[in-house]
Amino acid sequence: METNPLATMKSTGEANTLAAMKPNTDGNTILVRVTRVWEAINKRNGTTLHTNVVLLDQQDKHIMAVVRNNQKQIYLPILKEDEVFVISNFKLVPGPKQYKAVDAEHSINFYYKTKIEKSPDTNVIPHYKFELTPFSDIRNLVGNVNMLIDVIGLVKTYGQMDRRNNGAQKLDVLLTDSRFITHQNHVCVYRYIDLHATCSYIDPCKFSYVAMTRSENIVVTLWEDRSKQFLELLPACKGDPVFVVVTGLLAKKFSAEASLSSTDATRCYINIDYAPLTCLKNELAAITGNKTAPLPPPKFEHFVTPTGESIPELSISSILEALIPPGTLDDDSTQVPPVLKNIIGKTFVFQLKITPYNIIQGCE
Repeated sequence: METNPLATMKSTGEANTLAAMKPNTDGNTILVRVTRVWEAINKRNGTTLHTNVVLLDQQDKHIMAVVRNNQKQIYLPILKEDEVFVISNFKLVPGPKQYKAVDAEHSINFYYKTKIEKSPDTNVIPHYKFELTPFSDIRNLVGNVNMLIDVIGLVKTYGQMDRRNNGAQKLDVLLTDSRFITHQNHVCVYRYIDLHATCSYIDPCKFSYVAMTRSENIVVTLWEDRSKQFLELLPACKGDPVFVVVTGLLAKKFSAEASLSSTDATRCYINIDYAPLTCLKNELAAITGNKTAPLPPPKFEHFVTPTGESIPELSISSILEALIPPGTLDDDSTQVPPVLKNIIGKTFVFQLKITPYNIIQGCE
């Protein structure tokens, strides 16, 4: 006779935590929250390889479960994000070696005996768990595909949706996790430094001067649906500062700067009830009192730079005026070549091709 895992758990109190699971058996029963679900996509042909599900227990431990394509219709209609389940009769197997969203040795596989039953949410299990990486470590992770990267920060600027030659859409977002704080005569002026790494309260009455001069910014490139998700979340912030968690990223390097790029596992969480973000906001509120120096909302820029500086937009006419010395042309505009005359005042997008010739010293 089949047993009901939820009833058994209630009567015996036996629901293993993830840390207590035993390998080489299908007799484990766990009480977990589903925190994330996403499909792993084959980039070559666009087909779905499998579906990943992240499970979190009351001890703040998480693990990834892999749902095969032939199991999707059985388990995915049940496994809803942010809901709690009792799961029993599954296999504990070695986890993936690359592109890991969870830093765990094992993962969970479901099979025909696996039972999943929704459980009442008593809020003993946290709602979120992330593998946070400081911005200062990202440069050393360029090219490393073993572990996906999760970051948190304050959104400083974001760009416009850009379509590449291959048709893919992308959006650049500049995050900062750094702060420069100066307390002088009880006046607080601040920028940002390592906000995710510190949760200490700074009492302005006890510090007459505190200064940290190093800032950390990182550009996150969101591709396709991830960029659309970010833009859809922004209006709900209504001009408030945006603190974000971005998951499932890979470190890339363009020119001399390290940046982050989204993957199938990427998700943006904006202004959520998550301890590091809450700590960050509370700390700044305690310092500024939300009056003398309120945090700015995200700023739109046509081009997002790692420093956050604005790039001036130049019209064709202003470029021509800068290149042609005053007085060399009469008022008669016919002296301007027709090809240039036809584009004055219009807006264009230019594509530049850089070859080795352009980077040889003396030819930059």
